[in-house]
Amino acid sequence: MTDVPPGASAPGQISGPPPAPPSGPNEEPAARVSRVGAVLVALACVVLATIGLKYSEPTSDYVDVRGVVGRPVEIGGGQLTVTGVRSGSVVQYDTDDRITTKGLFLVIGVQLDAPGQEAAVTLATVEGDGRTYKPYSSFTLTADAGYRSRADLVVEVDPAHLTGLSVGLSKLEIIHGLQQRALIALPITDPNVEQWRRTSGATVQAEEYQSSQVLS
Repeated sequence: MTDVPPGASAPGQISGPPPAPPSGPNEEPAARVSRVGAVLVALACVVLATIGLKYSEPTSDYVDVRGVVGRPVEIGGGQLTVTGVRSGSVVQYDTDDRITTKGLFLVIGVQLDAPGQEAAVTLATVEGDGRTYKPYSSFTLTADAGYRSRADLVVEVDPAHLTGLSVGLSKLEIIHGLQQRALIALPITDPNVEQWRRTSGATVQAEEYQSSQVLS
C-alpha cells in the first residue's frame, strides 16, 4: 500500500473542496426557511413602497363626523344633510329605468350645500352589523359655490341585517393622514325594523341624476 503524504490525494481520488450540500426539497429545513423569509421580507418592502401614497377609502383612517337624518353636518367645506330614507324591492327611476332585488333597496336622499366654496361627495357606503354595502351604481354629488345639490343614493342591503346601519359620505382624495367623513345614523331601529322589512315588494321612486339650485 502506498503511503499518502499529508494534504495529498490518494491514487484515483480528485483533490478539492468537499461537495456542496444538495439544494431543493432534500436540503436542510433551516436553509429553506431562511430563503423563504428573505423573499417575504423583500415582497413586504415592495408592498409598503407601493401603498405609501394611495387613494383613501372609508376605513378606520377616517375621523367620523356623526349626525342624524334631517340635520346638516359640516364636511369638506360644505353642509351635508341626509334628508330621508325610503325602502322597497323595486326602484323606479325618473328616467324610466327600473331595478329589482330579492333583498331590499334603501333609497337615501342626500343634499349638499356649498355656501362658500365648491363641495363634493364621491365616496358612499352603508355600514353596520359588521357589514359594508356599496352603492348599487356609482354615486357622486357635487355643488358649485353658492349652490345646493340633491341626489338619491341607492344601496342594496340584506333585510336580515337592518338595525344599526349608518351611511358614510366623504370625498375621494390623495392624502397623508386622516380625513373627515360624515357618518349619519339611519332611522332603522329594533322597535321599527319589521316595518322596514314589510316594504319588500314595494316600488320606490328615485332620481337617477343629481339636481341643483341656487342657495337662497
